Amino acid sequence: MTHQGFNKESSWSRGQGWGIYGFTMAYRYTKDTTYLNQAKATADFYLSQDNFREDGIPYWDFHDPKIPDAVRDVSAATIIASAFYEMDGYLDNPDYRAYADEVMKTLQSEEYILPATVEAPFL
Repeated sequence: MTHQGFNKESSWSRGQGWGIYGFTMAYRYTKDTTYLNQAKATADFYLSQDNFREDGIPYWDFHDPKIPDAVRDVSAATIIASAFYEMDGYLDNPDYRAYADEVMKTLQSEEYILPATVEAPFL
C-alpha cells in the first residue's frame, strides 16, 4: 500500500524528483561518487519514461491510467530542474541542462503564469 503514487509498482514523479535532488545534494557535500551515480541512474530512469512530456512538466505519476488527462506536477519538474542544473556541473550529459532549461521556459509560458487581473484563491 502507498499514499505516494498511483500504486506500489508505479513511478511517482515527485518521488523521483526528491531522489534525484537528494542524491545530488549528498554528492555535493560528501563528494562520494556513489551518491552521484545514484542521482544519475534515477535521472536517466526519469527521462526514459514512456509518458514523459516534452515541455518538462511530468504527470504526477507516470503510470496513471488517466494519462493524458492526468494531473501534472510542477513541483516535481522544478525539484528535478534544480538538481539537473547542479548535475550539469558534475557530469557531461547535455540532456540534464536541456531538461532544466525546458522546464524554466515552460513555467514562463502563459499556461503557467497567472494573469495579474486574476485573483488566485490562495492569495
